[in-house]
Amino acid sequence: MSDPIQDLENFNSEGLPVNPLSPSEVRRLGDRMRRRRNAAAVVAGVAAVAVIAAPIALFAGRDGSSSPDPAPAPPTTSTTGSPDVVETTSPTPEPIVSWFGEIPDDFPLAAGWPDDDQAESEDEGLTGPNRRLDSLLFTACGHTLDDTVYVDRLRADWTNPEDYRNRQLTTYADADQAVEAVRALTEFHRSCPTEELGDGYTRVREVRRTQVGGESWAVVSHLEFASAPAISIHIIHVIRLGRAVLIDTVANEGMLQQAESQLDFMTSDTSEPVTRMCVFTNAGCTDGTEPIEAPVVGTLLPEGFDGVLLGMTLEEAKAAGAHVISADPGACTLITIPSSPSTSGIRAWVSQERGVVGIFGKLGVSTMDGIGFGSTLAEVQTAYPGTDTSGEYTVLSPVPGHDDRQYATQYDEEDRVVSLVLQLKNPECYN
Repeated sequence: MSDPIQDLENFNSEGLPVNPLSPSEVRRLGDRMRRRRNAAAVVAGVAAVAVIAAPIALFAGRDGSSSPDPAPAPPTTSTTGSPDVVETTSPTPEPIVSWFGEIPDDFPLAAGWPDDDQAESEDEGLTGPNRRLDSLLFTACGHTLDDTVYVDRLRADWTNPEDYRNRQLTTYADADQAVEAVRALTEFHRSCPTEELGDGYTRVREVRRTQVGGESWAVVSHLEFASAPAISIHIIHVIRLGRAVLIDTVANEGMLQQAESQLDFMTSDTSEPVTRMCVFTNAGCTDGTEPIEAPVVGTLLPEGFDGVLLGMTLEEAKAAGAHVISADPGACTLITIPSSPSTSGIRAWVSQERGVVGIFGKLGVSTMDGIGFGSTLAEVQTAYPGTDTSGEYTVLSPVPGHDDRQYATQYDEEDRVVSLVLQLKNPECYN
């Protein structure tokens, strides 16, 4: 096979996502592949570890955590007898791409909170931000709000005596899904304005419109005892900007009349993370920071993707919705297959003689057997018996029921998929 380093260096300015890594990284991974062939015993050990490690969660039923570390127990909201308004649990359904994570690692989720050393004990203070913490789960009137499919999620907590705070940033595939997530949360709380708690206590909820970001709401909960306001207030501030939703919560021993000032403090404290949420809008940020492109979500079927099939001519692919990116007369044409009007889709090569010869997956795209970015080599071998790891750079797997095609995958140092291609055998356009 040809040297992929040279292939990468010869791509046009648009670039072909054969592998998202740099040439030096590809060459280093090639060295790993050579070592893999010469160290079968080591591979067995790596595969065993890979089976234990949590893969990318493409669909429900796969763990979306980035670490097996257990999350801390959820805090209580008050010692005055107020039950938890926000609990924690593992998200259902699972995130689309949380193992890779599209939220930047340096996103200032905890900005505006006290420093960790201001907590009264070592067991309190700041936890996170990270993806190991379980997702916030909301309960009201004996019901639980169902979580929706999301792309990525980051959470942070701050605890101190009678001061409990949570922040959770969630990104969705598009703004419509983010809008729906906000609507579902606000309607859920609006449906339970009062809740009898026993011993004379009643929880009272109010959903208020606020003016932050592109859309924002506050769920203000307080306790009443014998119809009189009691100590304990809990506020959930929900802020959407583009396809990102920030949930900021505070629970303490305040009173209802302090809700407005508490909301003002929360809005001020979240100014930095809300400002940086601009990367999840189509326009990007005013400082020139480009928007973070949402992943394409879909299934790479054995036949093709989103109506564009292997073997189709260029004209057939265009009729199916593909668009030409670049063409080399008499040779091959690079096309994009949009999965919806709001996404950039995925790319494919079309040969003049053989038609569509290779379709390149990206984050959020998986095979019908659940293999996608972040899947382990062990999972690939289990899904596709007969997988060939002898290649210098690329692992080739058979496509069940199709002898003329194969899946081509490449891996990072943890043996997780970083490149996924459905291709005809010997695809001359890029091999």
